[in-house]
Amino acid sequence: MDEISTHLEVLKSSLGIPKFVDFQILAIRTRELEGNAYQLSLKILDPKTRAHICNAIIYPMEWYPGKPKDSTFSHYHNVLRYCYAGLASERRQPELLLQIMKAIWKPSKRTENGKDTEESGQLVILKFIISPDYNITGGELELAFNCPAKYFYESFLGLQRSIRNSPTSIGFVRGNAIHKGIQYASNEWVRSADPVKAMQDYNRAVLDEWRDNFEVLLRKNYYRDPSKDLKLSLQVDSIIVDKIAEQFEKIDENQLLNETLLFSLERGISGRADQIILKKDYDELWEIKTGSRYFIESDYDPLTGVTHPGGIQAFAYHEIIKKVTGKAPRAYIEFFDADAELAEDNPEIIPLQDHAVIKRRKIELLDDQSNEYLDLLLQTRNIAFAIESGLLSGYDRYKINKFLSKRFMPALGTDFNFLSSNWHRICNYCPSNQQGICSDGRRLLDSDIWLHFPQELYEYWSWYFRQLRFELNNVKKYLHRLATTEIEKLEDQGITIPSLKLKKFDPYRYILTLTSDKKIFTRIREGDDVFVTPSHLLPGEIFSVEGKISSSSSNEITIKTRSTLKRRGKIAENFRIDQVENVIFSK
Repeated sequence: MDEISTHLEVLKSSLGIPKFVDFQILAIRTRELEGNAYQLSLKILDPKTRAHICNAIIYPMEWYPGKPKDSTFSHYHNVLRYCYAGLASERRQPELLLQIMKAIWKPSKRTENGKDTEESGQLVILKFIISPDYNITGGELELAFNCPAKYFYESFLGLQRSIRNSPTSIGFVRGNAIHKGIQYASNEWVRSADPVKAMQDYNRAVLDEWRDNFEVLLRKNYYRDPSKDLKLSLQVDSIIVDKIAEQFEKIDENQLLNETLLFSLERGISGRADQIILKKDYDELWEIKTGSRYFIESDYDPLTGVTHPGGIQAFAYHEIIKKVTGKAPRAYIEFFDADAELAEDNPEIIPLQDHAVIKRRKIELLDDQSNEYLDLLLQTRNIAFAIESGLLSGYDRYKINKFLSKRFMPALGTDFNFLSSNWHRICNYCPSNQQGICSDGRRLLDSDIWLHFPQELYEYWSWYFRQLRFELNNVKKYLHRLATTEIEKLEDQGITIPSLKLKKFDPYRYILTLTSDKKIFTRIREGDDVFVTPSHLLPGEIFSVEGKISSSSSNEITIKTRSTLKRRGKIAENFRIDQVENVIFSK
């Protein structure tokens, strides 16, 4: 309540002036106060105590009393209205968490017997994040930015390019091999500064990935010679080791964080950063991308016409790191082009500030309170949430048909400037275009397919998908639950083990042993996926480590971790373990 009151006082001290804020509230829609006006009237509660704070109102197009007459597109009012309608269709309470990012205080005076009395007012909310307790990954943000309609078909409906295609492709194996190779080689370099050992670790990681996905390699036809996807991982080994030697010349082992978990309670976004380098005056974020330039869906550079992947994903990770650590990192995208192979400029390093996604919208990364900065992140995140949670459609076939009439979903009031401009390339391998059901596709067979299903079939599909979506929505909120629930309650439920002491850690085999002073009672068993987090931090944030339980006894637990223990400075002595079978960090 104190944090909310502080922000409200700031707004009340600047009447008539919109202010950028950052606080979380529970918003309950009160339709009786709306009347016939096209606006949303809300009752604002404290999300922890549910104490009433004030009333609020949201106008279309971010309007507020005294706003200058300028034409703008804004998704906030429309998307939130559809979300409340979705809750009503499922007969659930009309309440959602909102992270308020920009608002203005509208004063009013109460009168009694013709005299002005106590001054009151209401909050006019302009920009916000819908349901930050719902976890959207960086990869999902990238997909929603590129094409909301494609994201709807793939993320909500589960429509794939072909039912015969395996979800794991040769390109997926290539990307994982290079990612794991860079992780192993960089960890070895900062330990030994030996390029030979770093090269050996890189090749070992590539072979490990091939072994783990050998059935994928067998599906390929190598009639003439191995494909470029297979060769690229080994062709670039010396290039990667040379780059690591140059980049990490003066980096200590505790400064390098590989495969780092990212999560923000306030943004509702998570992910796994490829590399974070902790430096004295600033941190560096490196997002590594592999693939063919032809299949990149992101924007073209407005000056050069070149396109690079990972812009939205790196932008979201940049915001999470800034929120968690309090300072903005320097972010880079490293792109390995499978078509370029051993070209001189492969891999290509692109600073996030120079990425087409940022340049086209003239965003300054240091100015995190500009409208462009917030709208690029918030519009993508809110639309992704509304689509994936099922609240956008409410499983109403007429709404679905209306939304999918255009790929950008203009019914949501989306600003097209904050969506990808490279939609022609996306259509080439979009599943809805291949099935001929996309209104903007090149092969249209039936754009109104949602209206042509028999009613009984549609009702069954709707019922069945609601059950699946209910379970997935619980999964998406699990990480927020771990971070906000009292640790004693989580321990009673058997999904958290607190107050564990570090016994030993093998940095080569990634084997961690923790002990407890008291007997351990838990539901966590051998083979379960867990987070290992320093006791003073929240699970899922930068210094959490993913792992799998190898063995457990009454007072000792051994974990095979995904990476080395992460820390800033001295390594922590006390840890907590959280079961994370129901957490999604990547698509």
